[in-house]
Amino acid sequence: MSINSWHHLKDFLFEKNTEDKTEKFTTYLSPYFVPKAYRYGCSKSDNMIVEFKYIDVMENTRKMTHPENHKIYFKVGDKTGRIYKVYLGSSGNECKTMVKYLDDLDKAFENLANKLSDGNKEQYAPTLAATKNCVSKLKCKYS
Repeated sequence: MSINSWHHLKDFLFEKNTEDKTEKFTTYLSPYFVPKAYRYGCSKSDNMIVEFKYIDVMENTRKMTHPENHKIYFKVGDKTGRIYKVYLGSSGNECKTMVKYLDDLDKAFENLANKLSDGNKEQYAPTLAATKNCVSKLKCKYS
């Protein structure tokens, strides 16, 4: 498997600005739920893997599949619900055509939020942003 070294995430992923026009304020996600770093690459079976590093917690993980697209699945912490890995694709040459998953990612993360955190998508926003960033980097690599 070819996985890149760890990349640190930017602090802006902690911030969430309101979209309310009458008052403006910024809320912050808990650093407990925001990944500190990520790395990505393609496995021998040509899945794209995005892996996340958080503040350390000892916990088991379980696999969760996106029901509408079984080519996207997650390794999620049993205690915290944090996403430790995102897997995309399952057949030959998938790493070269990851762009087709960009639209499905939003749906997959939303579905996961509905299952694990009562629809609170904000908890997964930094992980989604980092995953999309990795997919776009991989797309450019093969373009």
